[in-house]
Amino acid sequence: MATVYKNGAVNISAAGAADGSQGCFRTRESFLHPFKTIKPSDARDPEKLYLVLPNTLWLDNIERAGLQQRGWVLQERVFSPRTLHYAVEQVFWECRQFCACESVPFGLEPGLYDLGLGESHIKDLIPGLMVEGYPNKLEGEHMERTFWKRVVEKFSNCDLTYVTDKLVALSGIASEVQCFMKTEYLAGLWRSHLPYTLLWSARRGKAKRLSPGIAPSWSWASISGPVEYPEHREMAHMDEGGWPQPLIQILAASVTPTSAAN
Repeated sequence: MATVYKNGAVNISAAGAADGSQGCFRTRESFLHPFKTIKPSDARDPEKLYLVLPNTLWLDNIERAGLQQRGWVLQERVFSPRTLHYAVEQVFWECRQFCACESVPFGLEPGLYDLGLGESHIKDLIPGLMVEGYPNKLEGEHMERTFWKRVVEKFSNCDLTYVTDKLVALSGIASEVQCFMKTEYLAGLWRSHLPYTLLWSARRGKAKRLSPGIAPSWSWASISGPVEYPEHREMAHMDEGGWPQPLIQILAASVTPTSAAN
């Protein structure tokens, strides 16, 4: 799957479809809803107009679309270099450089698709640098951990028809990540990051333990429902540079995959 989507020119997404019986095209109004323009009284340039957009434009049309709630779609969207979303209201464009839509073809401001509410822009999940590319090794390792935690938080909010696909549906991303993580993959976590990534927790009232054999109990993949991680600044023990330092040592950890797909 990773090879197919990585090497495609553009991925077409039926974001506005309620289910598989609907396609990309739908009957809609022939004009786009006009956005407001304002001219602030205290603007430095009195001739300059400001376009006012709803701050949930991307969130409502893309992130909250039914398609994005499907677990298998996360890999497809992460790997695709470009995606054309046919949403309910209009067509949206998404790539590594920017996002746009019919109403704003010149590109949406980053604040419109990275709201800091756990609905961060999906392309931000792709690290721009490897650990060796950071001036500080601790910073590089922190970025790797943050990247994977965001993947897990995003994926755990998605639905799967078969719970046995819990780890399988993430295996493509895991395989790609292992190229730069350079550590062993253990049922949804990474060996060298265990002191940090074992800190996952289920959102209250939304989790259910899955049947034995899906994943070991210490893995977030052993439950159904969204999980979350604490921010590194919430951790008690920090080094002089402000990076979290573990107070435990992992003596041993091992898993036995039930299939090669895991």
